[in-house]
Amino acid sequence: MESSRYVKSLLAVSAIYFALIFFLGNQISLLSENQNVLLWVTALLTAVNLAILSARFFRGGAVTFSVILLNLIQCALFFQIHILIYTLAASDYACPSQPLNGDWLRFIGIGILNAADMLDIIEAYNIGFEGILHQSTAAGIALLGMYLMIVMLLLSLIFEIRSRFPSDIPGMKKIRIAGLILSLILIGIFGVKDQWTLMNWLLFPMDNILRTLDLADAVQIFSWRNHSLNMSPGLASATVLFRVIIISYFLGFIGRWYPSGPGESSRSVDELIRVCRSPESSTKDRTVAVKELENYGAFAESAIPDLVKLLIHGNSSIRSAAADALREISPEWSGSEWVRKEIPNLIKTLGSSDKIARISAAEALGEIGAAAADSASRMIGLLADKDRDVRRAASEALKKIGTSAIPELVKILADSSKDIRDAAFEILERIDPEWVYTESAVNEIKRLVKLLTDKSKEIRDAAFEALERIDPEWTRSESALNEIRRLEKMLDDMGESRILAVEALGRIGAAAENAVPRLITMLGDKNAVGTVVESLGKIGTGAKQAIPHLIPILADTNPYIRKSAAESLEKIDIKWRESESVRLMIPKFMAALTKQGSGYDSPEDALAAVGSPAVHPLVKALADSNKGLIEIAARTLKRIDSKWPQTEGAKEAVPHLAAALGHSEWYVRHSAAEVLGKIGPGAIKAVPFLVKGLADKNKVVRATVKAALDKITVQNAPPAKPAAPVQESPESKLPPALAPHVKNLSDADDALRRNAAEELGKMGRKAADAVPYLIDVLADDNVRVRDAAAAALEKINSKWRQSEAAANAIPNFTKMLGKGGMGGNYRQPAEALLIIGSPAVCELVRHLAADNNTAFNAVSEVLEKIDPRWIQSEGAKEAVPHLAAALKHNEWYVRRSAAEVLGKLGPAAIKAVPYLVKTLADKNKEVRNTVKETLDKVVLKK
Repeated sequence: MESSRYVKSLLAVSAIYFALIFFLGNQISLLSENQNVLLWVTALLTAVNLAILSARFFRGGAVTFSVILLNLIQCALFFQIHILIYTLAASDYACPSQPLNGDWLRFIGIGILNAADMLDIIEAYNIGFEGILHQSTAAGIALLGMYLMIVMLLLSLIFEIRSRFPSDIPGMKKIRIAGLILSLILIGIFGVKDQWTLMNWLLFPMDNILRTLDLADAVQIFSWRNHSLNMSPGLASATVLFRVIIISYFLGFIGRWYPSGPGESSRSVDELIRVCRSPESSTKDRTVAVKELENYGAFAESAIPDLVKLLIHGNSSIRSAAADALREISPEWSGSEWVRKEIPNLIKTLGSSDKIARISAAEALGEIGAAAADSASRMIGLLADKDRDVRRAASEALKKIGTSAIPELVKILADSSKDIRDAAFEILERIDPEWVYTESAVNEIKRLVKLLTDKSKEIRDAAFEALERIDPEWTRSESALNEIRRLEKMLDDMGESRILAVEALGRIGAAAENAVPRLITMLGDKNAVGTVVESLGKIGTGAKQAIPHLIPILADTNPYIRKSAAESLEKIDIKWRESESVRLMIPKFMAALTKQGSGYDSPEDALAAVGSPAVHPLVKALADSNKGLIEIAARTLKRIDSKWPQTEGAKEAVPHLAAALGHSEWYVRHSAAEVLGKIGPGAIKAVPFLVKGLADKNKVVRATVKAALDKITVQNAPPAKPAAPVQESPESKLPPALAPHVKNLSDADDALRRNAAEELGKMGRKAADAVPYLIDVLADDNVRVRDAAAAALEKINSKWRQSEAAANAIPNFTKMLGKGGMGGNYRQPAEALLIIGSPAVCELVRHLAADNNTAFNAVSEVLEKIDPRWIQSEGAKEAVPHLAAALKHNEWYVRRSAAEVLGKLGPAAIKAVPYLVKTLADKNKEVRNTVKETLDKVVLKK
């Protein structure tokens, strides 16, 4: 029925409106200068509701649950109307004291009771109710509207009940005649007894017929009366009998004209059920029959078994119609006996080899909803189905099953398949955005913690991700603490389980600091050292006692382990380079530079990792008699800091270098002088030694000494510019846990960049400071790195596109379009903008008025990919002021481009009209023509 849509819409509007005026009525009245506004708005909404309900009544609409709810809400609106009338004119009502909400509620209740009393029995027996009484036309009209609404609802119910029985009941005509004669005889007896006048004999029957036909009780509401008789209980009983007979004739008469079924259908429920059952009925016939049954509402309850069969065995369109009908007929249909019997068969069908059968069963179980909770485990199995349609059907079904499916869904959060895990997370978010706080999710933490030692890396990673999603503080849970004790015992095992325990302790992090001493003892295990080093770093500041043991590993032969050791030291203590352990290890690393078999396979890498504390000994080594050491020291210094001669460590080495000027080997003297020259004025204390070197017997040394003196004393040189302040690297300001990963985002190794992005994503909200760096990586040349960065941003903050970091990056990406990329690894600004999406539209539209034709084409292409309808977007409208300003550009083709884009925007560019009008006088003909066309589009000229 067409009005069904309106009923549901009005139901929502009326409910919201009533809540607003009930709770905020006083505030709304104060905001309005006219106090009558609220009453008129409420009356208007009431008129619309009554019009829709009347239309449904006269078209034979079914009394659905929505219709009943709308009637109840409308009663609430009548309650508010009477209060508003009283507020404006208290004299319209009579009441013993100031009425409260309870008094008005009783007033409405009495009104509903009077409206339902279609025979006016209350009035006949003179039953009175104390409380508020209406005494004005306005209040009477409001009551009349409510009575009319209640009567239409009751008549609809009567006619629907009547349609379920034969139209002709045997003997009904004789019963009516006998009742009419009996009532008239009784009334005549009382008339004779009370000696009625002739006028009362005429008016009394007419008055009762009028009151009976006046179903809305207008006569009673406005206190109209045609006779002056007072009815005794006996006369009242005879009168009620007379009214029963009159109303039975009246209902029988209008029942012939009232539609016999919902809408325009004249088919009974039984006829419609036969259509649904018949194998000869087409899909269209069955669908129409199902929709007609839906219009019968609760009166089609007998059709539920057949509708359930259609839901299970019908095609997609019939299933959808059957589900809608079942919900309208009985909100509790899914718990019916017929559904319970079918669920096991449907669950069995989920395992069918037939794709269509699996999809049909999944869709049917989804429509059944929470009652199909037993199917959740089998349904989850379909998420791994090889057919995409089956996977989609299973996903939608689980969403409809709802919270009952959460216990099974959380069990697959650690599945080895990423697709299944992603599907589970997506379904859980749709079912309940707060699913992480459910009992099932919290209870799953214990099992997920144990999976951290699973043999499958995919499962271990998945379990860790799930734990981070469910509770970022899971490491403090009782389950984690119990697991730590188990993992510490596993450290005594041999083989793979021992390494898995180390990895798990690292994932637990700071809470596992008690295991640090045991982990330190495992640093000598070649098979476990890499995992141990990484785990110590994840434990963080609680592993400071491991620093002396990690520093030697900086010289390990394995580059991955060396890198991991450096990263772990940063996480444990960002000032680890200043420790006593470093000071004691530097001489050992220096000695190992030229000594084989020292136990430190890569001392050069270790010194480079140590950084500035190693500068002093390395500078001293530049004046060593071992040429190989000089070369290694020079190379290492450059790795530590390209400006090492200006460092404090270099200046501290000046006395040693000065002393080396007296070395017996000329190349040592030459190297010392050369280094002092590089140090410059900072080597001023070496001048006396250098002056003596001017008399060196070796020509090369003398020349080097002279050059060094020139640099140190700055002779004949222009005034030196003040040294620029040393710029800290951006990552140095980041938390220790983030800095190594952010640094790796700019590494030349694709795999390392991708791994860094993934690690930051695993940190979730804790990695918020890394968002700007990850946004830069969206323009990476490697698609897998870009994807990893995008996925990490989603995990850190799902609204990252609206962040300040994204807003700052968009102009940079846009400027690089058409310029061959950003250099380095960031050569794909277009890809970055596509990932950012709609927030980039405004900046891109602004660049359509660029002075670079290549950029124009690149920007246009990106806009089309982001949104083919970008012209209608808010971002495009926001760019209008910039485009208007571009009409003044000194290049004619920029002005033309700006005008052309404004024309595409049409009426949305109305604010640019003054600028366009001025540009009609542009000296370039092409610009003038384009502006004219644009004005026609913007102001919609025909």
